[in-house]
Amino acid sequence: SLVNQVVAAAPGRYLLGFASYAYLHTFSEQHKPLNYSYVAQARNEGASTFDQHRQYLEQESSVVFGVVMGGSFSESVEFINAPLSGIIVVGLGLPPPSLQRDLTVQYFDQTVAKGWGQMVAYHQPALTKVVQMAGRLLRSEQDRGVICLVDERFAQAQIQSFLPSHWRSQKIGLNQLKSALQAFW
Repeated sequence: SLVNQVVAAAPGRYLLGFASYAYLHTFSEQHKPLNYSYVAQARNEGASTFDQHRQYLEQESSVVFGVVMGGSFSESVEFINAPLSGIIVVGLGLPPPSLQRDLTVQYFDQTVAKGWGQMVAYHQPALTKVVQMAGRLLRSEQDRGVICLVDERFAQAQIQSFLPSHWRSQKIGLNQLKSALQAFW
């Protein structure tokens, strides 16, 4: 419903980012787009498929492209011929647990303060991906678009501290989304 409302408010090109291919695939199986195209990145796509997706985005005037945060479409790609209208990020995109991350948590919790380890080992890398994905939309001071951060945790002060200070975040419920988007556009 959220994706459909965002596109209905301002048809255009949107990236929809998920933490994993499994999450993206589950969404793709259940999503019913209204008056726009929907396509999703698949695991292990090669350079030719990458170019096909870019061409598709350039040809479609209203499309949602599902991608994985930290993947080839959410970082280091320019959409010059297909400017984006918005980014929708679903979840923080926390990295999977590992011995190195667990040791980092332990170290920072012991040397700085309890809770710091989680922030350094998990939240900071995840939020770097979120900001990089938002960078696909905002390439210059003249760019304008919507960034939807879909997860209650984005409203937490500690999480907000990792986001750019010039972002004007607002917590908006699904029932208020349409009017907020209309006011923005």
